[in-house]
Amino acid sequence: MATITDVARASGVSVATVSYVINNGPKNVLPETRDRVLKAVEELGYRPNLLARGLVRRRTDMIGLLIYHLSSPFFATVAATVEAHGHDLGLHTIVDGERRFRTDGKHQGKLSAWPLDGALIWADTGEDLSGYLGEAARLPIVYIGHDRPNADCVTIDFYDGANQALSHLTERGRRRIGFVTTQSPAQVAAATEGRVRAYHDHCAAVGSEPWVMHVAETPSVRDGGLAAGAQIAALPPDQRPDALFCYTDLVAVGVFRGLRRGGVRVPEDISVVGFDGIEEGRFLDTPLTTIWTPIDDLCHEALTLLQRRIASNEGPPEQRLLKAELRVGGTS
Repeated sequence: MATITDVARASGVSVATVSYVINNGPKNVLPETRDRVLKAVEELGYRPNLLARGLVRRRTDMIGLLIYHLSSPFFATVAATVEAHGHDLGLHTIVDGERRFRTDGKHQGKLSAWPLDGALIWADTGEDLSGYLGEAARLPIVYIGHDRPNADCVTIDFYDGANQALSHLTERGRRRIGFVTTQSPAQVAAATEGRVRAYHDHCAAVGSEPWVMHVAETPSVRDGGLAAGAQIAALPPDQRPDALFCYTDLVAVGVFRGLRRGGVRVPEDISVVGFDGIEEGRFLDTPLTTIWTPIDDLCHEALTLLQRRIASNEGPPEQRLLKAELRVGGTS
């Protein structure tokens, strides 16, 4: 593996000059010298030691991304998008998608061990991650996804998106709309999350009793949705909802399969709407109606805000709200 000394020798300059060039140092390096160094860097395949460079610059250009499990296509897409946009901005992303350690209070996560400049975090509103983050909790942090009072965040308007889904089903003549969710009964009762609040408000507005089914996330969300769909299909027709609003597209995909296997027609007997807009929903036998979320805009806005905070972590928190969008498929 080539070293900075090899680059200096190949380009006929000092190690200090090579360091100036690759770190965008003093501008008095002649253009032809800079070009010669960069050519040597490319030909030798030299890769600077980010940790060592960070000690000198007090910046590593490394950021963390703390997110839910990467087995979810939605969160895998968020991670890939952050990495892609981060690369364009000259940032290196360390991804921590390990969820289970957050709940036991005994472990610190991967991000606590890296010399990061800042971090993006997907966390539920009010979720305390200081123990999991360790020293990283002192860095500039931008929360993504859910709203975060008194903190920098770029969020999705889950409430408005859910209202779009529920209004769409109502306009299609559905009167008994059920809610299939991965949230616990306590979380549904608290109604702090936007989709849950929207569902409760909808039921109150139309005078209907909430019909909620909780989906287990193990062994997978799809499995939980499949079991829920089969259970609903086994109910007598007069006891079933005539539409199901699902917390995520993964839940909806499983529910769709469970209903179909149980002999229920979608959407003739029961309509199904998901939330997220993942690619998988388009490849069902009948494309899924869903609430599409602007992942690209979410990641771009969050990285821009994080860069600003890394440069100067002063001023009041900034909060940005992004709209979700109903995309009608064949399941409603």
